[in-house]
Amino acid sequence: MNNYNKEIEKLKIKNLNFCFYLKTFIRDFSRVYMLLESFHKYNVENIDLIISCPRKELNKFNFSNFKNIVLISDEDFASEYLSNEICWPNTNMTVGYVNQEICKLVFHKTGIALNYLCLDSDLIFLKNFYVSDFMFNYNTPYTVLIQDKELSIQRFYKKKYWESRQKNVQKIYKYFQLEDPRLKTCHGMQVLNTESLLSLEKDFLKINGLSWLDLLKISPYEFTWYNCWLQKSNLIEIKTCEPFFKTFHCREEYIVSQLTGLRKKDYAYSYIGLVLNSGWLSPKQYKDPPVIFYFLFKIISFNYKLYLYKFFKKYSPKPIVLFIRKIFKNY
Repeated sequence: MNNYNKEIEKLKIKNLNFCFYLKTFIRDFSRVYMLLESFHKYNVENIDLIISCPRKELNKFNFSNFKNIVLISDEDFASEYLSNEICWPNTNMTVGYVNQEICKLVFHKTGIALNYLCLDSDLIFLKNFYVSDFMFNYNTPYTVLIQDKELSIQRFYKKKYWESRQKNVQKIYKYFQLEDPRLKTCHGMQVLNTESLLSLEKDFLKINGLSWLDLLKISPYEFTWYNCWLQKSNLIEIKTCEPFFKTFHCREEYIVSQLTGLRKKDYAYSYIGLVLNSGWLSPKQYKDPPVIFYFLFKIISFNYKLYLYKFFKKYSPKPIVLFIRKIFKNY
């Protein structure tokens, strides 16, 4: 245990302004290893990644062949906040799930970095990344705050996940008396700011006699608690952005992406990485779809009306063109 505490002290001496943080379990080892392979490949600025897991699992991890990786135990910084029992009977919430949320909220207690981006074990980096991708300037992180309208209209997602999620997001907004019908937040992988988290604890939790666990009992969305406090307190300047990573929340999203022929390099144009949520038994990596999928999609989406209209417009008298245009408008 002392060795891992020494690792924390070494990092504190570095006085980091930004780092990555990953909370994981040994059951996710294969996915974490693939994440680290992509991290090692694209980490051109040697940004530090701190990984934490339960102390009993420490000896089962071995990342010695990767640089800029530091492994610590959850108990090194979060022992007094972790739960030992299931707080939500008759739900699919587990102790492990709740504790990983708590670890993300209290990682700042290590004193390692002023800002940290919480990663997901299911993430794969797609291209070179830099601190400037996540920090607007030295003092100000980018903050993912979106309404997720595109996801909210998906029939395969709405009833199964969206409606219950929105009710829980609304609870948090109401708890902070934030009157904003847009309900801007994020699903995960947010840059958390230490100053804002310390303020949330001092100026809200302690004043109201609440613990981090109590927050999650009210609504189990750790990033929304942070996002709402950020908007409520205005302690730091909020520089909003779209998600850093593309997340496939469910199998249907992945299938649609495959059928439209989208490749990893297409996603890399706008995203730093891809996340295939393991909750729906996803493949460990995004596989580029067969080329034929793209051509089939092009055939299905071919606008024959526009093509014919342009043909008639080019080679026919104006009265015929106007007549054809009128017909096509009705169909």
